Amino acid sequence: MAFDPYLDIFCIDTIEMCNGFDNYETKIRVLNSLPMFLLKAYHTFPDIIADRPKPLPYEKSIHQKVKEGMAREIINDYMNKVLDEPTQKTPDGVKLVLDEDQQNYLLGRRIKGEGYPESAKDNTAWELYHAAGFKEHLNTRVLFKVCRDNYD
Repeated sequence: MAFDPYLDIFCIDTIEMCNGFDNYETKIRVLNSLPMFLLKAYHTFPDIIADRPKPLPYEKSIHQKVKEGMAREIINDYMNKVLDEPTQKTPDGVKLVLDEDQQNYLLGRRIKGEGYPESAKDNTAWELYHAAGFKEHLNTRVLFKVCRDNYD
């Protein structure tokens, strides 16, 4: 199947229910009814519904902390040079360069192959999405459900 560049993707930010309705069965029913609700309310039927459940609090690895710290130092040094502010002198010929992961970190982009650890998964949310037919895309922690097949 070729990739369709014109897919309608609906991204879920949060699911919040009023008291009395905040239960597993109602949430699954809402997730399953969402495509038809969007069609009736907004005249669009999503091809895909996606969410990236928020992780539980966790500690980053020492490698990740060091890499992010170095990225901040390199960009601070660069910005000081650009703004022509006094900085600490470095030996001639030394040039600090950000690798792709550090650039992505500073720009707030996802770093390929890096998601939050398995231990930080909110299993309650994941079980809910799996029960509603969602799958994880590779190892991105993004859950999705293809809806296009349901609309015939």
